[in-house]
Amino acid sequence: MSPYLFTSFRPRPSRQTQPKPVPPKAAGTCACLPSGRIATPYKISRGRAKAHFFMRFGFRASQPEILARALLDHAQSYGLAGSVETAYGIHYIIEGALRTPDGRNPLIRAIWMIKPSETAPRFVTATSIGKGKK
Repeated sequence: MSPYLFTSFRPRPSRQTQPKPVPPKAAGTCACLPSGRIATPYKISRGRAKAHFFMRFGFRASQPEILARALLDHAQSYGLAGSVETAYGIHYIIEGALRTPDGRNPLIRAIWMIKPSETAPRFVTATSIGKGKK
């Protein structure tokens, strides 16, 4: 099985034809999300708090594809909150409620990135933005 889960996204237009970047929620190419991201959350100190956050809302390390699908749905459901261009590529910021297994649906900020040499957005990270901060 591939180490990535894929979904359809539209390639971003060139900067000459459109100054505003296209967020990863569009349709057309592939989006990459590493599978098993929370598979071993308590064996390493880095990322432990984030893994615990997602597990509090019903996501399980034994079923990382459920979190992956929820993050992809989040990217497709909400508009672009912002974007930042760095030497590593364009980072897209998407804010909104994440559909969770337990139904509490916390507000999160998800970051996706398109590297200069690639056309598919990659999931980078997600953090809680708390209530009323959106």
